[in-house]
Amino acid sequence: MNESQLQSIMKSGTSDEKILAIKTMLEMDDETFAAKITSEAHEITQQVYGNRIFVCGLLALGNYCKNDCTYCGLRVSNSAIPRFRLALDDMKKATDTLRKSGITRIFYVGGEDPGFPVDNLFAVIEHAKDMDIHVTLGVGVFQQNILAELHDAGVDCYTLKFETSNRAMFNRIKPTSDFDERMECIKSIKPLGMELGSGNIVGLEGQTLDDVATDITLMYNLDIDWAPVVPYLPAPGTPMAETTPMGNVALTLRELSVLRILLPESIITAGQPTQGSKLGFADPEGNKAALDAGANILFVDVTPFAVRRDFVITPGRILPGVAGIDKLLEGKGLQRV
Repeated sequence: MNESQLQSIMKSGTSDEKILAIKTMLEMDDETFAAKITSEAHEITQQVYGNRIFVCGLLALGNYCKNDCTYCGLRVSNSAIPRFRLALDDMKKATDTLRKSGITRIFYVGGEDPGFPVDNLFAVIEHAKDMDIHVTLGVGVFQQNILAELHDAGVDCYTLKFETSNRAMFNRIKPTSDFDERMECIKSIKPLGMELGSGNIVGLEGQTLDDVATDITLMYNLDIDWAPVVPYLPAPGTPMAETTPMGNVALTLRELSVLRILLPESIITAGQPTQGSKLGFADPEGNKAALDAGANILFVDVTPFAVRRDFVITPGRILPGVAGIDKLLEGKGLQRV
């Protein structure tokens, strides 16, 4: 299986043929995968983006969430964390600080929080657009009319991960969410004129290689613009942490390379850990490996320090600073945009 064969199958094959082709590629031995797939993914990234790597600020708007997902530290039944919602002034100040650093992309993210002031959300989006900032938003499932209003307010990209395409697994790990409602929301984003960020988590409890291949096929069919794909990291105080170890980083990197081949112009998360690392997504070796695999966006945390440690989606949500990113990119002959 090579890049041209995969592309041919993805364009004209059946669903089962697509999944089998991706699975066959993921099962390659290390040497063959590196020579045929990783190298091709890296070359495609160079052809499309040159030496440019996107850098984006991440601002956690709050950590309230109505859902009780078994893998997420923000789950509603987690009483061990202090809850917060940022005030509008704090959101604007963080956005201003980011823009002064020369970064022109921001990701506003939070739990699915019905109590978050919608007016504040629209106000900070307008504030960011006044400074010509590319705005990505990820705050859960919305009805199409609200998504349309968010687009009109200036949201460039809306992010809603499906986490897993396996319905039974979804129902098990997200017992308070509805699979069909989530997929309907995901599929409505691009027709409304926004870029789509979506993807899976690698290493969920009970996940098989067939599941990963099916997830990748779904990302291809959705024609995603951003793949926020990361391995599962056990979060203290969650049911899955008691049964499931950290996801396989090597498999995650393979997925990134396959996604680069399938979606040459997509943005793919390069903030990746190494297996067992305590540095989380700020691990420079993990970041380098992801860049080599075809990833092309890194994140810097601009959440206020007073509440940053309370945004505990995962225990390893440590992001590098701008200086650390610049040092990393300079060492690889890359530049941030």
